[in-house]
Amino acid sequence: MDTWLIIVLVIVALVVVALVVLGATKGREKAREVRRGKASELREDAEARSEQAKIEHAAASDEAARARRERVDADQRAAELEREAEERVQRAHAEREGGHERSAEHEREAQEHAEHAREQDEEAEKRARRADKLDPDR
Repeated sequence: MDTWLIIVLVIVALVVVALVVLGATKGREKAREVRRGKASELREDAEARSEQAKIEHAAASDEAARARRERVDADQRAAELEREAEERVQRAHAEREGGHERSAEHEREAQEHAEHAREQDEEAEKRARRADKLDPDR
């Protein structure tokens, strides 16, 4: 084989190797850029989700605080209704001597008020449980 042919084959082989190396390098760079883009998108998505979670946590905390306030109000109202019911029961017993029918009416009213007070108390308990579910840190 002629020397010049060997030289041409070696040069062609070197050019092919150089092109393969250059192509592989470009491919890795392009793949790296694609991964960087995806990573950037994921970071932005994570930040957005984090902000949304903070907003939802604040809303849940506000809801829990409101539910606790409502529970206190309901407890106070229930206690007030229970006191009123007890007063009516006592009045009914005192008036029993004055008239059995009137006292029965008062007792029924007192029982209705007592039942209403129990319902208010149950509602307060439900709201408190809901608040505890919304704000488990409490």
